[in-house]
Amino acid sequence: MKNRVVAPTICVVLALMAAACGGGGDSDSDPPAAPPPPPNVPAPPGSPPAPPPPPPPTVGANSVAQVKADAIGSHEAIPTGLTTTGPLAGQRTPPAGTVAFGGYGELYIAPGHAATNTRVQLRNFETYALRGGRWTRVQYSERVAGAAYTMNYGGIGAAADVRAEANGMSVRPVNGTVFRFWPQSGLTGFAQSPVPFNNLEAVFTTVQARLITDAGQTDDRARARMVVSTAADWVSTGSLYATEMPSPANILAGTPMGVGKLRLVGNDWGATNFQSATGAQVDALGEAQESGGIAPIANSSRIDAPAAKRVILIGDSITEGSSSPVQNSFRRPLWNSVVGDASNPLVDFVGTRSGVRSLGGTCGNPASLTTPPSIPDFDTDHEAYWGWCVNDVAAVLPGSLAALAAQTGASRIDNRRPDVALVHLGTNDILQQTQNPSLIAGELANLVGQLRAANRNIRVVVAQVIPVSRGDATESNQVPVLNSQIAAQVASLSTTESPVTLVDQFTGFNAATDLYDGVHPTDAGEQKMAAKWLPALKDAIR
Repeated sequence: MKNRVVAPTICVVLALMAAACGGGGDSDSDPPAAPPPPPNVPAPPGSPPAPPPPPPPTVGANSVAQVKADAIGSHEAIPTGLTTTGPLAGQRTPPAGTVAFGGYGELYIAPGHAATNTRVQLRNFETYALRGGRWTRVQYSERVAGAAYTMNYGGIGAAADVRAEANGMSVRPVNGTVFRFWPQSGLTGFAQSPVPFNNLEAVFTTVQARLITDAGQTDDRARARMVVSTAADWVSTGSLYATEMPSPANILAGTPMGVGKLRLVGNDWGATNFQSATGAQVDALGEAQESGGIAPIANSSRIDAPAAKRVILIGDSITEGSSSPVQNSFRRPLWNSVVGDASNPLVDFVGTRSGVRSLGGTCGNPASLTTPPSIPDFDTDHEAYWGWCVNDVAAVLPGSLAALAAQTGASRIDNRRPDVALVHLGTNDILQQTQNPSLIAGELANLVGQLRAANRNIRVVVAQVIPVSRGDATESNQVPVLNSQIAAQVASLSTTESPVTLVDQFTGFNAATDLYDGVHPTDAGEQKMAAKWLPALKDAIR
């Protein structure tokens, strides 16, 4: 990747127009330079050389140079009461007892801050890991989670004013506190993760930030002084970040991988970074890769960064997963496959649920108690219910979709209405209610109608369900019949405005080896399901 350069100065622009600003002669009376010849026509002998084309304007909020600069020098401002020595690279190897690593950020009010109407908007927190000479994105979160702590994490601070935005979220921090934030997916880099903490060569974290003022209020951003940085920790505690606010003790128990420079937040989107890499390794962040690695410089877009595509995963226990026995669900490998290839559009899994089942759950009798997944290195939001039939899910789906598209005032800043839906339902209808397959397929068609009522342009991907292997052969024989009915329904439902596509989760799934109890997938089964979903999801989000 070529580094972007700054926009041309007025002098250069005028030189291109009329050879002014000291170019083309020794005095104001010199004649103008000859115009450049047409393309592919040699210039006449003695003609002055044609001026070079103007450099492209700066459009990026990040660059290789900035990533390097954020690791050296002094903080741009230091909040009162903060103990800091500047940006630093901490322990590069995992200490004993490490269970994961994770990126985070910190937001402070700096001395001289006098704005009362200004907030800091944050978006696109990303973590990349270098392993085997290759940078791979391991975390992405358009919005961040976070909480306020007293300086140096001596305790819980006064609650910050946090608000969801159409793109990211915003915070009005409290003076004398630190607002610590982290990706909504929690930690990454567990030993079982696609890029585990073992043998890491370097880590890179980045977030975008800017100052905003509420509509109708006096714009006092010129009086604002707030600073933000990103960092990463080795973690040895049970704090998962995905579903809880970590205690100050858990935060202090982490071993710093390092922290980047505290940068003053400006009116335009700008990135702030931490990295523990060598100069050559940082240079590699600017090299485009077709797949499996990163796109040129994370957070490089200033203005036109689109909102993430909202993806809702609708299903039963096969989609939800459980804590005992451990079943992370296909959602985990699917998320990591999409996020790990940064050439994909940004995604956001949405839903009103985020845990996995710990007990209970049949058609008409929901499993109400949920716990975090055992490895929460993914966006855990979903709309799946252990033990439920299609009509049970359909009964609550309109309310869930309305909650995701909730409006705050007139600005509709909390809209997480799904753009894409992945649906795997129908297994419990056969196992518990022995319903007619054509009736089940009809209920799925009604569910597609509910999705379209919330978003007429939604793209829906419906699965032919995985096989079952229990004692009753009648049940297992009904699954292929259901799948043929689902295929027929999908063919009749798809429209140009709202395409409905089919994913065959049945073919190639081995009921004898890919199910741990005759119904629910093993780790190998989850990987197979994710591999089937992935091409359809990538097509739907593009």
